[in-house]
Amino acid sequence: MNTGETIRAEGNRDMRRPYPLIATTLQIRFDGSQHYNSLQAKIERMPRDGLGISAGWTYGRVFATNYAGTYIAVVPNEFDRTPLNTRTKWDRLHSYYTAFTWRLPIFRNATGLTRTLLGGWEATSVITAATGSPFGVRVGRDVNDIGSRRLLMPDRLSTGQLPESQRTVDRYYDVSAFAIPAVGRFGNSHMWPLEGDGISVFDIGLHKAFALGEEKELDFRVEMFNAFNHPIFDTPGGKGGQDAIESGGAGRVSSASQPRRLQFAFRFSF
Repeated sequence: MNTGETIRAEGNRDMRRPYPLIATTLQIRFDGSQHYNSLQAKIERMPRDGLGISAGWTYGRVFATNYAGTYIAVVPNEFDRTPLNTRTKWDRLHSYYTAFTWRLPIFRNATGLTRTLLGGWEATSVITAATGSPFGVRVGRDVNDIGSRRLLMPDRLSTGQLPESQRTVDRYYDVSAFAIPAVGRFGNSHMWPLEGDGISVFDIGLHKAFALGEEKELDFRVEMFNAFNHPIFDTPGGKGGQDAIESGGAGRVSSASQPRRLQFAFRFSF
């Protein structure tokens, strides 16, 4: 929506209020929207001979306006919400997973203590891969004196997206592709104009249930998440954040998701 109204930038904030005698008011609007479209495929092999497999792929897009309080919290301009109609932070073009369970054949025919301790183990794995999700940039200072609740977008001069081969933790995107707009203007960039790296995660597990008599059972499980310790870096500005283009650390990655984790679990049933 664009009403054609101009933004007055001269004078202090109180001088620019259209209705100076009206105190702070609260407005509640139900005008948000979200659209998700996808193509999904899935194949499964039901458990047979100790092996079960499931794999799936999704090709989809998510677009939204005013999700998660965006309009209330960070709207740049009440008279033009065009920058808010964009991809969501969790939008990924491609998503893929493969999961399997495998009852290990070792010591399957053993007897006695050997079978109790070494037989009947089950291996599990989940492989997840997805393309990158969007992230944004912003102007970190209040150029137009519009208050901290307002988000000022920069002017986008070119794409700003770097090929993965040129992307590093110190230069994740081309900062020079964005500029601070002149006083009295809002930038032309959308909220999430850039896209981060894709992800790939390999989780594995090993499980066995020990029978203790007729009605008691001890369940043991060991699981390793991100087993190969593949680094998954956050985007500049933090997880799901927006990077301030004029800051000294603009374009730099300063955090990452959790590294490899190993956990053990026991459960006694009676």
